[in-house]
Amino acid sequence: MNRLRRLTAVALLVASVLVIPATASAHDPDDGGTHPPAGGGVPDLHSANMTLLDNVPKADAATQSDLAFEGNYAYAGTFSGFRIIDISNPAAVRQVAFKPCNGGQGDVSVYNGLLFSSVDTPQSKPECDSVNTPATNPVAWEGVRIFDVRDPADIKHIASVRTDCGSHTHTLAPAGKGSLFVYVSSYAVTTTSMGPNCQQFHGRISVVHVPLQNPEKAQVVSTPPTTGVTVFDPARLEFANPALQPTTGCHDITVLAPLNLAAAACLSVGQIWDISDRAHPKVLRTLTTP
Repeated sequence: MNRLRRLTAVALLVASVLVIPATASAHDPDDGGTHPPAGGGVPDLHSANMTLLDNVPKADAATQSDLAFEGNYAYAGTFSGFRIIDISNPAAVRQVAFKPCNGGQGDVSVYNGLLFSSVDTPQSKPECDSVNTPATNPVAWEGVRIFDVRDPADIKHIASVRTDCGSHTHTLAPAGKGSLFVYVSSYAVTTTSMGPNCQQFHGRISVVHVPLQNPEKAQVVSTPPTTGVTVFDPARLEFANPALQPTTGCHDITVLAPLNLAAAACLSVGQIWDISDRAHPKVLRTLTTP
């Protein structure tokens, strides 16, 4: 009974998270000012109690994608690599390293000095000096790159793990006993992303196992299905884009390790997974959102 209650609570949380972006996009950028009421008559004050302490200029013109934090450092992913920023003094932050490494999406996570970076643009090779290549290229590479960032002055690229349809985002799932799992989300939402390693109705995640004592041996151990229904339908959009196509897959995953559960935002569907067996997640519930 308690487990059912927990599942219900998590399901409600997933549903609320899935609808938040649609609401937020209706507002202007967060500039600290008072904005017109959003239908309810209450002004949106946009976090007026927050004060900007400092910032760090971008390393280049590439799109900035994601942030991760560990210790005194922030790790900022971009479409051209990632930056390491010393945040020990929030009023005087400074960039201490920039690792050029081609290949968007550039979402990052950090765990005990290991940095994981998502690559969702087909590359000519796994190494950082790769160039973009068509998805139809049979040797195109997409997936997750792994770096040793314990010494920001000596960043080491230690592994690259290919995953089907690349890695749009990823989520870490610690398993104890020196093991870490990475849940890789990907899908083929555009016609140009389809190729030998990425089919239209992908509908799976890739599970990567990382032995922490030998992270260079990281590898895909399973590709469990997430859903068998079309969860993205371009016909539901308010604009037309001929490059978009119906597809299946997940965009973001949150791991609730103490409960052995994960909540997944799979485009227009929310899911609850049982991850008691980290290598083989199983779908417990599916919630269709408006």
